[in-house]
Amino acid sequence: MKAIILSRFDPVYGSKIFLKTSDTLNEEELMQIPQLMAIPSKGFFIHVFENLKTANLFFKLPSKFARGRFEKLLISIITDINNDLNLALSRELLESFATSLLNLKDAYKAFDIEMKDYKGDPEKLSEIEKLISVFYITIKPAIKALEISEQNLKERVKELTCIYGISKLSEDPNITINNILQGTLELIPSAYQFPKITCARIIYDNKEYMTENFADTHWTQMVTKEILEKILIIQVKYLEDKSFLKEEKDLINDIGNRLKVIIEQKEEEKIIKSEKKYLEDIMESMIDGVIIINMEGKIVSINEATISQHGYTREETIGHTLAEVFFTKEEIPKFGRVIRRLIMGKRKKQQEYLAKRKDGSTFIMSVNFSLLKDSENNPKEIIAVHRDITKRKKAEHNIRERDKGLNCLYSVSKIVEKEFVEIEEILSKTVELIPPAWQFPEVTCARIVVDGQEYKTENYKDTNWKQSSNIIVNKEKIGVIEVIYLGEMPESDEGPFLKEERQLIDELTAKLGAYLERKKAEQKLENS
Repeated sequence: MKAIILSRFDPVYGSKIFLKTSDTLNEEELMQIPQLMAIPSKGFFIHVFENLKTANLFFKLPSKFARGRFEKLLISIITDINNDLNLALSRELLESFATSLLNLKDAYKAFDIEMKDYKGDPEKLSEIEKLISVFYITIKPAIKALEISEQNLKERVKELTCIYGISKLSEDPNITINNILQGTLELIPSAYQFPKITCARIIYDNKEYMTENFADTHWTQMVTKEILEKILIIQVKYLEDKSFLKEEKDLINDIGNRLKVIIEQKEEEKIIKSEKKYLEDIMESMIDGVIIINMEGKIVSINEATISQHGYTREETIGHTLAEVFFTKEEIPKFGRVIRRLIMGKRKKQQEYLAKRKDGSTFIMSVNFSLLKDSENNPKEIIAVHRDITKRKKAEHNIRERDKGLNCLYSVSKIVEKEFVEIEEILSKTVELIPPAWQFPEVTCARIVVDGQEYKTENYKDTNWKQSSNIIVNKEKIGVIEVIYLGEMPESDEGPFLKEERQLIDELTAKLGAYLERKKAEQKLENS
């Protein structure tokens, strides 16, 4: 057999070759085949050229696009002129291909429709290419066997149909090993010489699968295969005294080898799925958020903690980048630098980012990035483990602010404890100690007023962002401490001021009030 050719009648360009399986024909020979579509014949026919003999079948493929709602097709088997093509078998083979193509869902989408500017669906074209390729591979030995005998050909077709059927079973990604073995069992009898008296049994992983007519007779074929430390046994038996062909012995061995490959793949898939499920369970049980990113920067998985922290659903994040969904604009360049260094093998310590939630609010996120590699040490995925550290950062900030306040109080205490220091010097030094004790010292100024006398920092300016506390001596107000921000600051407990800063300014006025009360008492004693 030289080739299988699928021709198509195009309403614009006429008859032309749509697919072919071999390049053994020259250009002149190729051009002859589509011309057969001009023959006023329907269905199956044999046509002989000078050097070629062809078996052909006209058929129509329903189409939503084509004129008349049908694609006009011709499938042809091309052989040498001396090949003895069997009419009945050739017709059966061609009709089998036509039926397979007609049963292929949406097969019409593979064909170009120029007048609608529609280009054929490459996925459907690929499916048809695969179909014709499998058809060619399947029938090539069958056609060759015609030279020997029609009966041998039929046997080979049955065997190949069995092998092809097993392969088709494995193409279903969701099929189980049990279903593969049961499906194989149903294919076996029809592949043998005497299918009506053929039965079969398969044993694997301590499970037994049998045809309904199975009987344990003496006329037996058996093959054993070891698959990942498990044993696969295939038995084919005749219910009557019949001999097995040599080809049938090869067939059962081929079935065993094919099942070995398929089952090994399925068992490995089960292990991978189990490991994936185990990792997913770990991810879901973690308090920290976990995000998995592919090397294109797209999110492929997140855990429940991530959903809780950010407020997005899985559907709203999968396929997007980490920067698009979780980071504020200001943090994106920093994130990019970290990822580039990570891919270069320069591991970065834990990073902190200002992250965003779905509702627009922000929080401080601590992220630890890790790079996963495949078996060939190529970067595969990036794992980002993160947690909301806003409360911790705020607590740390409050501690630092409190320490600043305590230092301020301590310094003022040391000043007022000194003897022979004028009140003016005490108040001048105190006013300078105030700005460093507040959140934003670089934009903070201060003023102390006592008995009409004013003491202030060099940058003093009166603004609307002010905090004040009265200085009380003998239950009377004699002055005030004012702390002022020179610009607008973020809202906090008391305008832009912390509650700890309110406590600090009140403690300062109390300390100064006590000091001034003591000084006034001393002066009164001296004057009496």
